[in-house]
Amino acid sequence: MASENFTSGSFGEMAVGFSKFHDYQLVPVSGAGYSVLYTVISGERKLFLKSVNRQEGCEAENLARLQREYKQMERLYGNDHIVRCIGWRDDPKVGPCIVMEYIDGMRLDDFLATKPSAKERKRIFLEFLDALEFIHDRQVVHNDLKLENIIITANGHSLKLIDFGYADNDANLEKATGGTKAFAAPELLQQEKTDCSSDIYSLGFIIKALFPRRYKLIAAKCLRKNPQKRYARVAEIRKAIHRRNVAKWLFLTALLLVLLIWNWLPQNRTEKIEIQSVVQNDTVVRVDSVFVVREIHDTVQMAQSGKQEVVRIVASVDYSTPTMNFDSIHQVYLDLYQRYEKEIQKALADGTLQYIDFADHYRLRFANDMQALHDKLMPSDLTMQFQFESDFAAAYGLFLPKIGSLYIDKLPTIDQIGQTDPAKADQLRIECQEDLFKVTGGLK
Repeated sequence: MASENFTSGSFGEMAVGFSKFHDYQLVPVSGAGYSVLYTVISGERKLFLKSVNRQEGCEAENLARLQREYKQMERLYGNDHIVRCIGWRDDPKVGPCIVMEYIDGMRLDDFLATKPSAKERKRIFLEFLDALEFIHDRQVVHNDLKLENIIITANGHSLKLIDFGYADNDANLEKATGGTKAFAAPELLQQEKTDCSSDIYSLGFIIKALFPRRYKLIAAKCLRKNPQKRYARVAEIRKAIHRRNVAKWLFLTALLLVLLIWNWLPQNRTEKIEIQSVVQNDTVVRVDSVFVVREIHDTVQMAQSGKQEVVRIVASVDYSTPTMNFDSIHQVYLDLYQRYEKEIQKALADGTLQYIDFADHYRLRFANDMQALHDKLMPSDLTMQFQFESDFAAAYGLFLPKIGSLYIDKLPTIDQIGQTDPAKADQLRIECQEDLFKVTGGLK
């Protein structure tokens, strides 16, 4: 019988064994719209049938939409994270329908309610990006990305993207309209031209659902109303996530180093700390191929209101070595701090620095510059290296907090701005993230 045959094509041969169905069960779906869903049994295999909803809308229009959805799914065969289309069938019980693999699982919103681990949420997110990039590479726009259209399988918690009823591509003469208002891009709601960036807008909401406290700036850029200001491709989001993770790693590494140094310092934090010279008793020390002879005349200490200070060590230098142009290694540390101090104070004075989140980049840059000095000035004399490390640790542990104290009580945070102006805060977060990428992209 003609009604027992699947359409020919890439899926037809796969579907030959599924010509006899039984045990039809209607699947309750809220807001079914133009289609209804059944489960059926074929041999020892369970399948989904998606057919026309005869109770709502125009049957002819619903059938045209179902056929268009099938054509989209034909283009998307082969990705493990997209529901697999097996074929088209004129079924004697439910009429024209799409035959699909059966998925035993739960919707993403229900799955998140089970409080999965951060590691599992990240894996699921990467699977979703894989699926979305796959459909975009085939010039298909889903147009209805939302938590309900993402299924997490019961076996293995693998992601499956479903429901291509509003999907579209450039070849279609009749463009799909619709989508879910809460997740739809502005251009989709206004029935304007949509493209991959429309899906990326919806992706912003999914990121926020998966990671309430992470990737906020990435989600905010996805959710920009102007499509030209969003990420253009999924690959750009992958890069942004990688850069964000690298920036977080650098920050945590710097923070850990500060804590280790702080623990290394004497337990009595209010005591004065004397930073010894790396050159003692007129010892000749090789630093970057430069021989320096110093006679230590004096070491000056200051303590004001219980705060520790590192000051210049007065020293005489043998300038017979023409390439030597600094008084001591300690002076280099102090010079670096004073340069940052001057830069931050100028930025505060002229108003170019207005938020703590932007100012925090100074600490990251300073930490990197201090480490660069450490690597550059390390003495070759093994007997002097321990003292050098001690000096570096003390300078780092004192100067880094002082950088923060220059602005920490003078500026508001972006989160504080967001309490009265959320849109401005979102924009600031994006700009701050972009600024941080520049900082971490190539420090010298």
